[in-house]
Amino acid sequence: MQTNSKEKKVKTFQASIFIGLEIGYSQKPIEEDSVIQSLSELQKEISEHKNLFLSAAVSKILIVLNGQKEPHLKIDFLNYPKFPLEENVIKDEVVKIAKHLMQEFYQNRILVVTTDETIMLEFSDDIVCVNFPSFSDKPENKDIWIASASEGLPRVLLEAMLCARPVLASAVSGSRDVVVEGETGLLFPYQDTTALAHAWQRLAEDYRLRQQLGQAGAVRVRQQFSIEQYVQGVEQVFDSVLGQTT
Repeated sequence: MQTNSKEKKVKTFQASIFIGLEIGYSQKPIEEDSVIQSLSELQKEISEHKNLFLSAAVSKILIVLNGQKEPHLKIDFLNYPKFPLEENVIKDEVVKIAKHLMQEFYQNRILVVTTDETIMLEFSDDIVCVNFPSFSDKPENKDIWIASASEGLPRVLLEAMLCARPVLASAVSGSRDVVVEGETGLLFPYQDTTALAHAWQRLAEDYRLRQQLGQAGAVRVRQQFSIEQYVQGVEQVFDSVLGQTT
């Protein structure tokens, strides 16, 4: 029995997303089905609004580094012959999908691997709030606060510390005045992502350390940054200025 078949060929182009199955460094798992559901919704939105059809093959993998095993999903996007796309179109849409998944599932970084390059997307908001095990907008429900590129007097740090939450801050002026390294929080050199990752993981894995830093931070804010201390400081400035002019 003979059957007639047609061949349709398109240029092969690889575009893959590697997304971790844990929230940040918290070791809190992300359900595989949740990622797939989000991916399906994004595919539907792209097809409806842009008339682009992105087929994907999803597989669960382990990324192994220095003895650590990190569960990931690998999402391989296919240049499906029935709906062929140009390379630059596939790449642009895949990067957009990766950014969306990164934000939705609180990933510190995501890899996008294409035929000609590997792209690492990293979370870069000035202030990131991370908590274990649930997210909330209220400072008292946060476990770790991170701030930021530059500061005057960092109120967000003071608020978090007053709520007895440990803080992880970039070692810039302002933050250094508030956070005592190793006593009321942890500091890392600005833009040193490796140091940030190590400090973040240290806090995430050590509940007792988070408690100690949080409690010490609350005491420091009450003693050094209360309204009474603020008023006293302002009065001293006025007294100094008035003393120089009389």
